[in-house]
Amino acid sequence: MPAIVSPAESNMIEFSLLSPRVGISYALDESARTLLRASYGLFGSQLGSGTVQGFSAASLAILIYSATDLNGNNVADPGELDELLGWTGVDPDNPGSGVNFNRVDADLASPKTHEVVLGVDREVATNLGLSAAFTWRRFNDVIWTGTDLSSGNTVYPLAGVRREDYLLEQVVTGNLPGVGAYSQEVYTPIESALPAGNGGEYRNRPGYHQQYFGFEVQATKRLANRWMARVGFATSSHREYFDDPSLALQDPTSTTIFPNIHGGSVVTPSFGSGKSEVYLIMPRYQINASALYQLPWGVNVAGNLVAREGFGQPYFETVESSDPSATEKRVLLVDPEDIRLPGIVSLDVRVGKTVPLRGSELAFDLDLFNVLNRSTILGRQYDVTATGSTGFNQPLEIMNPRLLRLGVRFRF
Repeated sequence: MPAIVSPAESNMIEFSLLSPRVGISYALDESARTLLRASYGLFGSQLGSGTVQGFSAASLAILIYSATDLNGNNVADPGELDELLGWTGVDPDNPGSGVNFNRVDADLASPKTHEVVLGVDREVATNLGLSAAFTWRRFNDVIWTGTDLSSGNTVYPLAGVRREDYLLEQVVTGNLPGVGAYSQEVYTPIESALPAGNGGEYRNRPGYHQQYFGFEVQATKRLANRWMARVGFATSSHREYFDDPSLALQDPTSTTIFPNIHGGSVVTPSFGSGKSEVYLIMPRYQINASALYQLPWGVNVAGNLVAREGFGQPYFETVESSDPSATEKRVLLVDPEDIRLPGIVSLDVRVGKTVPLRGSELAFDLDLFNVLNRSTILGRQYDVTATGSTGFNQPLEIMNPRLLRLGVRFRF
């Protein structure tokens, strides 16, 4: 490939937002043992430092070919490439042009989160308090983006392509244990509608919003008489809504990148080195309890218990597509919220001792994680086409086993 020379570009992405916040508290009695509180805030989203990498002249460019391994060395050598199947971020007829085909929408606006919190606090006894809070958030002007876990790449909508530019290509059907019967439509764009280089666009998602509801209640016993404790319960829901599907949808195919389920849960994929694909969905229940007791000789014993609903299971089928911008699509077969992994229960315990040393401290800690030694499944193979030792529905990740850790800390 030839060398690429590209001038710097300033203010490629520029966010500006006035963020008002207001709060109020009111005591129901003269002793202020019962407080009502309310707040409102408007927040802007963070802009990741890596976002602009997708708009550099040296950004990722992909050409996908079929190939025939004529010499059997398991490498696509020169002369073995066959048909060009797809491309992204590059002009196949002029791959050395040094042009970035991705673009930033000229009307880009800062993503906005409106938040309202209503709460009540009550001191029921000395050193014992109860609190409850309801939280509502609405997300507007959300950036239209997703993550392709098969490659780790950020995915943006194709520049200038609309919902009506996609046609039905095939229907994926089947019936599998644990999944049930499914039938999902797969769409492909009209070739004439594709932008140059299949470039993506960094833009807000029109006709679309997200909404969050959360409720939590907790009781707190402050440290007194050598012990303290806290127990809480929370439930939450974070969903996305397609107010105008003709604007909010581009490729209507339901995939692991864009589930495209009206009223469905917002799914946040998580992955990393040595990790399986984990799809985070807000738990409908979560219980947290912690306590500490001060033994004689300055020894502290503490424990923490967490119990919550398991992650969602987005079973999918990898489908070959004639879409040159996405030659393989992970077609979502079920709503990830409908089939969840087992709930997680984790108990951790710590014993600690601190020794003062002339204005400094030497702390000895003994931590025991996952005391119950539970091996709860955290991730499975969700691809129904997978085979071998990591075939369909095989566990790919479980909780770490019981672990004992000894620690020494010097504080000065």
